[in-house]
Amino acid sequence: MFSHRYSHWFAGILGSYSFLNIYFLDGDRLFAVAIEPLALFILILALTFSVWGLNRLIEKRIVGHDLSMHPLIFQFGTSVVGVLVLSFISSHATGLILSGPYSFPWQRRLTF
Repeated sequence: MFSHRYSHWFAGILGSYSFLNIYFLDGDRLFAVAIEPLALFILILALTFSVWGLNRLIEKRIVGHDLSMHPLIFQFGTSVVGVLVLSFISSHATGLILSGPYSFPWQRRLTF
């Protein structure tokens, strides 16, 4: 999937779709967060490309390696851990950049 010629376009389209979905369905208001549309669009695109890049890196690392488990299981587990770390980092970075309370308490994180 990541070696496709237009794979960056797929990530951009997915990020744009996610923005439109959140913007028009008022998804950002579910968490009582008021973000300007342009900042929200940039944030969602940055997160989409970050997750895309993380998964691309994971796939490149496991190709050709002899693993003790199925490569798909390893890739999925590594991706889940990576996305969790990325979500914690992004929530704190968003709070610093946009100067708002964008980090969630531990009890709310566990419900997602």
